[in-house]
Amino acid sequence: MGNVVEKASGAGQVVRKLGCGSRKVAVIVGASSGIGEAIAKVFVARGYLVYNLSRRASVICGVENIEVDVANAESVRVAFSEISGAVPWIDYLIYSAGFSMASGLETLDEADYKYLFEVNYFGAIKVFKTFLPLLKTGSGGARVVFISSAGALIPIPFDGYYSASKASINMLAKALHVEFKQRGLKFISIMPGGVNTGFTKKRKVNKKTTQQPNAKGFENAVKTLADQEQNGMDTDLCAKKIIKVIGKRNPPLTSVIGLSNKLQAFALNFIPKKLQLKIIANKFGVDK
Repeated sequence: MGNVVEKASGAGQVVRKLGCGSRKVAVIVGASSGIGEAIAKVFVARGYLVYNLSRRASVICGVENIEVDVANAESVRVAFSEISGAVPWIDYLIYSAGFSMASGLETLDEADYKYLFEVNYFGAIKVFKTFLPLLKTGSGGARVVFISSAGALIPIPFDGYYSASKASINMLAKALHVEFKQRGLKFISIMPGGVNTGFTKKRKVNKKTTQQPNAKGFENAVKTLADQEQNGMDTDLCAKKIIKVIGKRNPPLTSVIGLSNKLQAFALNFIPKKLQLKIIANKFGVDK
């Protein structure tokens, strides 16, 4: 590799200017925790130059941190300026930011569901559009990866807003595939099921819903979802499975992670929609 030149970034970090761009580069939105952090570990171990874009810094040795709030377009543009001044192109752009909120519709605050979509969906569009000029094109073009959720296929009771945002991400990946195929870019929307991360503790729970007629169903649904996550797949294993999928020569547009999740997704093709919803309501204890 060519000479490495260090310069101070506007966010107070150090960005290394690559002399010849021989290292592969991964930009991960949300590599400070959870699945994004686990993916960053694997990439660093493989010798990638990894950038973390998030509000909190990653503690992984070898990861370059740039403070970014995906709800703030200016902070995304600043991050682009920092990285474009340091590398010739990006090989992987991974969007792993996410926000979850448990609430009944009657007590749902407009600011909350707008923020949820800002982080889970509009932020992904914002990041992709901003970083598009840096994405490697042509043969062996960049991989754009959206961390979606199995909840995009199976609606989560009292967190349907999250499910809706992740379903939107899946459709976005398909639309972008059609639009940018000629440039050599590849898009993959990854759908993990329950994964044991700190995401459960970060979920915003609307306590006002516990005062509504459907309070018992709400409490059951929140507990069931938390149990599924905390007893779910290990983050490191999840990251390895994700990297295996996105590293394929012709990766699928959407991919469900985990055998049990794959089986459930397959079964949805044969179960009538109303019966699916009945099974989901029973599974989450909504009718109890």
